[in-house]
Amino acid sequence: STQYLMRHQWLWDSFRGLGKASPYFAPAVASVLAAMAAIGLSAAVAEHSLHALYLLLAGLGMVSVLRLYRPRLGLEHVLAALVYMFSPYTAQFLLPSGLFLHYAIAPWLLVAVARGLRAGETRAWRWPAAFALTVFVVGSLNIPSLMYACVPIVPLVVFVVAVERSARWRDVARFVLRAGLLIGV
Repeated sequence: STQYLMRHQWLWDSFRGLGKASPYFAPAVASVLAAMAAIGLSAAVAEHSLHALYLLLAGLGMVSVLRLYRPRLGLEHVLAALVYMFSPYTAQFLLPSGLFLHYAIAPWLLVAVARGLRAGETRAWRWPAAFALTVFVVGSLNIPSLMYACVPIVPLVVFVVAVERSARWRDVARFVLRAGLLIGV
């Protein structure tokens, strides 16, 4: 478990040629798996527990997205969480996979952007930092899947700017710049 965690400590892999970015850099996932191994869970049980954690994370994220527009918890929140957690897309990930993490964090990316564009929050660094930390959780497991997880942000931004009119394009640019800067760090 410690050896597994140590391999995920650095983004740069200097053991191959002149070095390159490690394609499997995921310190958050490695930390969770190492903690499960440290308490004595077998590799199979740890992987299945991690998958259950992903499902829970996805469901709670969907509840958070719905609470942006319907703050009182109700049956619709439970239904949205269950549909998101057990959709046909998730059925293909019944065998644990690191690719499922992107699906699980997609609602949290939406929450960070929506809250970051709210009135009074456009100058704060809190929500761009939350966005950057969520991207950090993914690491470098699969960047195209991360881009796919960001696709729902586009209609959200258009809705917030063009329909709701609670933010301007300048606020969107400020958020993207701040989040991009934090991701780059």
